[in-house]
Amino acid sequence: MEIEVVSTERDLKAFIDFPHDLYRGAPHYVPQLFRQQKELLDPGHSPFVEHSSMQLFLARDGGRVVGRVAAIDNDNYNRVHDSRLGFFGFFDCRDDRETAARLLEACADWLRSRGLVAMRGPVNPDMNNSCGILVEGFEEPPSIFMPFNAPYYRTLLEAAGLVVCMGLNAWDIASRRIPEAAFRYGDRVARRLENAGYSLRPVSKTEFDADMKMLRKVYNSSMHGSWGSSPITPNEFREQAAGLKLICRKEYIRIIEFEGRIVAFIGAAPNVNEILKDIPRGRLLPVGWAKLLLRWRSIKGSRIVMYGVDPEHRHRGLAIWLYVTIIRTLRRNGFEGAEASYVLETNQPVNDLSKRLGGQCRKKYAIFQKPLTGSDEGKVSP
Repeated sequence: MEIEVVSTERDLKAFIDFPHDLYRGAPHYVPQLFRQQKELLDPGHSPFVEHSSMQLFLARDGGRVVGRVAAIDNDNYNRVHDSRLGFFGFFDCRDDRETAARLLEACADWLRSRGLVAMRGPVNPDMNNSCGILVEGFEEPPSIFMPFNAPYYRTLLEAAGLVVCMGLNAWDIASRRIPEAAFRYGDRVARRLENAGYSLRPVSKTEFDADMKMLRKVYNSSMHGSWGSSPITPNEFREQAAGLKLICRKEYIRIIEFEGRIVAFIGAAPNVNEILKDIPRGRLLPVGWAKLLLRWRSIKGSRIVMYGVDPEHRHRGLAIWLYVTIIRTLRRNGFEGAEASYVLETNQPVNDLSKRLGGQCRKKYAIFQKPLTGSDEGKVSP
């Protein structure tokens, strides 16, 4: 077995395609779109590498790919947090401790060479994107933009010396379970906020780019200081917004304004994974697009993919107003519910709100970390 640096287009294709082979026949595996993954990983296209660095590795056994991982130096994160933390992501591996250990050690060596003192992950490539490994809730397929992995991943990471440093919750909020009292409470809060000068509207189709520019600012301010967060750049947010624009109706993104300024927002997306699971290897061509178009109206699930409240306007009820509004909108458009994910296990206000709405924590994810040097900076507090 050899660990190789990804250095060619052919290597990159093998890196992206490996999970399709690893999970061939797995009932809950959903292939990621090849084009989307390539744009995220290819240095010539990825907005992430405009400010940070990644090195991709493949494990080959007898020429056959048996594992992959990315070592990540996130300058954005370390600048904001004044830290020297390294990351790993896009981790997929056969059920073999030696393979996993050698992949992760290749990451660790690369990160050490850049003066970083710890390794945290998986993040793909940061917490503004897919992150964590699934540790509870293997009975169902993942929602859109959420990761998938076999149960043995946790064993592989712990055997390589990593420990859990944060848990992430995915709340299933089925519209049929939401108590009517929650809607009535949301309506009372809405009236109070409207009387105080707040207003709620859908995102504008004609002014979409301007709205997204303001949403990025609110998102970054709402996440500032949060565990694991790093600011999302204009190009990164623009790319994510373009993807949402393709699959979201304007009413699926709701905005709260105060004195002419956006101060909070929420956005939901149809769970396209219900269709993508039947598109081989994540290729939309030649027939994948046809499957998407023909089966679009059959989608019953959705996911709340973005949410933020400006810190100056927290604890005033904006969250319940947003959640009740978006869930009513999804119900009216035929969706049976929504997954609210991910929510840090330490984010008590949003976890409590999810419970209040009748949510069930159906899936849990975890992020792991290990020190790379003797520095206390890289250690995980018990």
